[in-house]
Amino acid sequence: MWRTSHLFGALAVGAACLVAVAAPADAATYVNFESSHVHPIALTPSGGRLLAVNTPDALLEVWTVETDGSLTREAAIPVGLEPVTVVARTDTEAWVVNNLSDSVSIVDLAAGTVTQTLDVGDEPTDVAFAAGKAFVAVSQEDAVKVYNLASPGSAPSMVPLFARDIRALATDGAQVYAVALRSGNETTIVNAEIIFQNNQSGLSASRLAAMNLTDITCDGAPPGYPPLPTGIARNPALTDPGPTEDPPVSLIVRWDEANARWADEAGSDWSHCLPYRLPDHDLFSINATTLAVTEVDHLGTSLFEVSIQPGTGRIYVPNTEARNHVRFEHPLGVQGHVVDNQLSIVDPGAGNSVTRVDLNTHINRASDPATNLAERLASISQPGMMVWNSTGSTGYLTAIGSRKVFRVSGTCLTGSCIFGTSRAAPDTVETGEGPTGVALHEGHDRLYVLNRISHSVAVVQASNLSLLDT
Repeated sequence: MWRTSHLFGALAVGAACLVAVAAPADAATYVNFESSHVHPIALTPSGGRLLAVNTPDALLEVWTVETDGSLTREAAIPVGLEPVTVVARTDTEAWVVNNLSDSVSIVDLAAGTVTQTLDVGDEPTDVAFAAGKAFVAVSQEDAVKVYNLASPGSAPSMVPLFARDIRALATDGAQVYAVALRSGNETTIVNAEIIFQNNQSGLSASRLAAMNLTDITCDGAPPGYPPLPTGIARNPALTDPGPTEDPPVSLIVRWDEANARWADEAGSDWSHCLPYRLPDHDLFSINATTLAVTEVDHLGTSLFEVSIQPGTGRIYVPNTEARNHVRFEHPLGVQGHVVDNQLSIVDPGAGNSVTRVDLNTHINRASDPATNLAERLASISQPGMMVWNSTGSTGYLTAIGSRKVFRVSGTCLTGSCIFGTSRAAPDTVETGEGPTGVALHEGHDRLYVLNRISHSVAVVQASNLSLLDT
């Protein structure tokens, strides 16, 4: 654990182990903003140094990677508040993205100091380098700002992206790929007053006019509240509303792309009650030279990261897909199945075709949580940062909700083989509480995993996924 301010436990013993990191200097006055890690750990290009953000203590922690893969603490460099990403541009220069300070710190690793601070905008999250430029994701401005590396202090270019909370970046040198954390899933709410054609909340004419409305009505009669699913009965003890009445509540509907309409779970068309569409732009491809943007839609609801598979050029996006359109907690409904954890894989070589991989295909949704421990232990919750080996044959994916890193097959595009030959027994290693970042050193056969909650760096032998000397 991070026990004392500005101090990591040094690692100089044989095979590397779990590295402890300093706790905030004054826990009594520390305010936890819970800034979300994006790319919080990285190796320098030569692999000689390991870099990790110490988010609560506002530090960049630096280790020397020894010849056996063990780590020796080198420096703890003050940066901005709530750092969430570090990217090494060269062996001696790193850029640290400070979410709360609205800044990027350019760090001289040899001198152990910040040489320049860029004020980049509200809540930046990530940075990537391509075509002599630095691309900075600025989440609360829904944009990527582009800086000239020859003069980073000059005013940047702005690339606005039509999505909420731009989160993560990846680049192949020619294109910079960005994903949005809150991209949505094309669901919306039909207000109860629209469904039941009344104005119970008493909206005044002036308030309706402000919304360009004259009343709360559909363009024609609404289709009516959908019935309970077949086989599901109302609780007979409920007396309000009456047994033949529908509850005066709102309804979630989803855009039906095939039929170009808003539909509820019974298939009824609500389009005449909802005169608008919702965007679902998820992945943005920015030309590193011209800054032209291409969009890819329908990857997931909450997108956490993006990486490019070497060799194929496929783009992997770990995400969760919300099931908020499913009604009721019953065997045919939610039944604890709130989201799908998935990898959405985009192939630019095939016209940006999309393959969605369900990462929990082993789950029997009818199983008893009291007796399905093995099933739960094999599951993945909230996939995050992903790194690849140099050939693209193998990737490594963090799962903050599972305390694990999963090994990803680069040749598999289905849930049954994505984590090895048996989905019931996936290739995985438990690393600590809340793994959010991972770096791969192929020369030393090591994974370095940053655990956000236990505030530590775990070191894993990559070939056999063994945690070394915790």
